[in-house]
Amino acid sequence: MKRRAFVSTFFVPKPHRDSGSKRLFDMMRALRRQGWDVTFVAAMRIDDEIDARRLRRLGVIVYDAAQIDVEALAATGSFDVALFAFWQIAEQMVPLFRARSPHTRVVVDSVDAQFVRDARRALRIGPSGGPTALLGSDYGDTIVGELNAYAAADCVLAVSQVEAELIGSLVNDRSLAHIVPDSERTEAGSASFDQRAGMLFVGGFQHLPNADAVRYACEEILPLVPEELRRQHPFYVVGDSLDDSVRAYANGIDHVRMVGGCLRSRRTTSGHASCSHHSATAPGPSARLFRHSWPTCRSSRARLELKASISSTNGTS
Repeated sequence: MKRRAFVSTFFVPKPHRDSGSKRLFDMMRALRRQGWDVTFVAAMRIDDEIDARRLRRLGVIVYDAAQIDVEALAATGSFDVALFAFWQIAEQMVPLFRARSPHTRVVVDSVDAQFVRDARRALRIGPSGGPTALLGSDYGDTIVGELNAYAAADCVLAVSQVEAELIGSLVNDRSLAHIVPDSERTEAGSASFDQRAGMLFVGGFQHLPNADAVRYACEEILPLVPEELRRQHPFYVVGDSLDDSVRAYANGIDHVRMVGGCLRSRRTTSGHASCSHHSATAPGPSARLFRHSWPTCRSSRARLELKASISSTNGTS
């Protein structure tokens, strides 16, 4: 009998758009290559049939949670493993599987540990030597939900040793979290180094650490680069959701080009000297292309809306 996996996240993964999507897509592709039957459920909705067809071509069954009874699927699907990307999905799905399919092993992919990222962003050191902000009460609600989701799982996946050890320590089970780094295949460009010019930052700006990284580059790094060098090697910022708040970071700095979104990285990176993408607040991997985040569901209200989306066809409340 074939082994069966249930997989879920907010929307159908877009592996060409963000690292989290590519990560989950790669996991499903690996399961299929190992002979697993894989069922994917978009917890919020299927917002692009092209993405759904990409999964179906792998042999993955794709559902919209709003169109099926997820509870019945969990009860009758005979799933060996349930894999949930992001703790907000696990928070809603794990109790359902524990009740309706107790034999199913539950795996939560943290992708990036949100509580670490949020704390680092809030407590970033400012010019005065102290933090630029302090943690608010909403942080407490978030970390409770996140750690509870990890603790309720049979296994947690993390992108780094630091995150795996931190999660294991906080939930008092050092064997719970395991490192699964992102899989990135890169191709060397045809242009030699001498033929290249410019600096390139690639990132989706719905993901707040990416916007913060551009701020850091514009405020802390580029002013240290001689103007003549910046003229020869302009700093290009490419990615989705590049709004006025991000563009404003370049005010008063010459030779910064706010490009915005484009379809393929290869068209923009060819001929550039370097690709810069690192955020001081993001604990996860820095080798990302077109990173845009799923809804973060930080607030209790947002998480209730997610729960309503999942349970709307299940006859639950």
